[in-house]
Amino acid sequence: MSQIFIKLLDEVRAMRYEKVDNNPDDYRFSFEDPNDTKRKLKYLEMHQKKAEDFNKSKEILDCISHKALAYFKLKNFEKFEELTVLQYQKSIDEKDDMRLRQALSNLGVIYKMKGQFGKALENYNKALEMATKRGEQWCVARLYNNIASIHELMMNYEKAIEFYQKRLEVANKLNDLDGAMKANLSMGGLYHTIENLEKSIECYEAVQGILRKKLKNFETLADDAAGSDDDYIDLGPDEEEEEKNEEEKDENGAKGKTKKCTIL
Repeated sequence: MSQIFIKLLDEVRAMRYEKVDNNPDDYRFSFEDPNDTKRKLKYLEMHQKKAEDFNKSKEILDCISHKALAYFKLKNFEKFEELTVLQYQKSIDEKDDMRLRQALSNLGVIYKMKGQFGKALENYNKALEMATKRGEQWCVARLYNNIASIHELMMNYEKAIEFYQKRLEVANKLNDLDGAMKANLSMGGLYHTIENLEKSIECYEAVQGILRKKLKNFETLADDAAGSDDDYIDLGPDEEEEEKNEEEKDENGAKGKTKKCTIL
């Protein structure tokens, strides 16, 4: 793999995000300028052609996956769908479970945007099964959220609450304050909708508790010159589990020196 392509992939992987309801306007990237994304697409296209010349199927699949992400950011949903379908097919051919899980999840996004909620759930559930088997807990949490949002759109409020609760449980295990806060916010609104005010208040009080904890962490970091690593979850299979494991090792090694937290 060329050094230029490795550098390019590092830049693409640096595009971190926090996802809300699969809306591209709600994805937060370190590289916000569309020109940066277009530049990456140009080099990805060049590298894919070279990879095709030498029949490097794994690199071709990598390019397709990253191009799909870039087109989603650029709101070119036709290309996003085209490349996601291609990624799905090639992932099966390559027996690449990680890319296949990503493709299934993104097909769920596509069907949700089209209003085809049954197909969206079908793909999300397949992706969830794979992520669970692979032990990809951060991905499992995202998929619980996506499945819950589909049930919410279908006005299956009890079912939506069930999956937001599952997301909350995983978030708590991962010490994901942002995920826990958003799950509680979602459940608080749904409990209010079904007129279970006691549970609604309970969820909103949990949000207040998380915000107080985050504020305390921010105050700690303000006095700590070391700061903290950003902790956004990557869209796609860019070794998110390995990254989180490395962060956990860093946290364990830094006990007594600095507190680490998830920062928006």
